Amino acid sequence: MEKTAELIKQITERLNRRPARIDKADRLWDAAVLVPLIDTKQGPAVLFEVRAAGLGWQPGDVCFPGGRYECGDDSFAKTVLCAKPVKSWVLLKTK
Repeated sequence: MEKTAELIKQITERLNRRPARIDKADRLWDAAVLVPLIDTKQGPAVLFEVRAAGLGWQPGDVCFPGGRYECGDDSFAKTVLCAKPVKSWVLLKTK
């Protein structure tokens, strides 16, 4: 757990030092993703997802859970926490 906390601190510091910029400014929408850090015996690790092969857009791509901000979302945290994989993780953890 200590290694994960240190990793989060380092990531936060690096992100805070980066200048804000917009990539592909012609195609903007509000979105949020979760970068899940988990503790393993080997140390902290990032948990990725693989998009379903049958999807019409970016099938089989490695990604993070989250997505486009919906009108019903009252925060970006809700955008991420309502993503299907995140709901599944919560259900697995509570069983």
